[in-house]
Amino acid sequence: MLAPPSDIRAGGSSGALAFIRAARSDARMAGRDVYIAHNHRVWFDFLSRYAQDGRVDEVNFWFPNAQRPPRRFADGDPVFFRLGAPDRKISGYGFFASFRPRPLDLAWDTFGYRNGAEDRSSFYALLGRFDAEDLRRPVACMVLLDAHFWPDHRWIPCGSSRGYADSGVQIGRTE
Repeated sequence: MLAPPSDIRAGGSSGALAFIRAARSDARMAGRDVYIAHNHRVWFDFLSRYAQDGRVDEVNFWFPNAQRPPRRFADGDPVFFRLGAPDRKISGYGFFASFRPRPLDLAWDTFGYRNGAEDRSSFYALLGRFDAEDLRRPVACMVLLDAHFWPDHRWIPCGSSRGYADSGVQIGRTE
């Protein structure tokens, strides 16, 4: 399992960029552009509880309103999880497998708890889907394999000093 170097875990000045550079040397990430994706804290916390040794074999990294991937991905491209405010830290990663908009019911039936929610109604609430019209709109499903969820002492600061706004919705960025 790829672990942040000790100077990063200790809050060293090299921060997230050094870790991303180190990640590229990992055999599975060599030569690939890493992507840092803003994620929902409830999604992260829920899936962390189901992780075996910090890992979940497959997760649905959903986008409530997108119909296209945030960028062109190749199979196996790394996607890092960046928690929003107040944390603003990289908290894990997974590897891109596929992207497809799906009806909400099918997304739940396909991924179940791997959507980051206990049940169907909790999943819909995370997506902000409450009325009949909202429930008819598809959700974009980005399947990530071998997702790693780090304990908070391993999170890497990644805030405004790295070009991320302190507020507002951000889909992600390539580093």
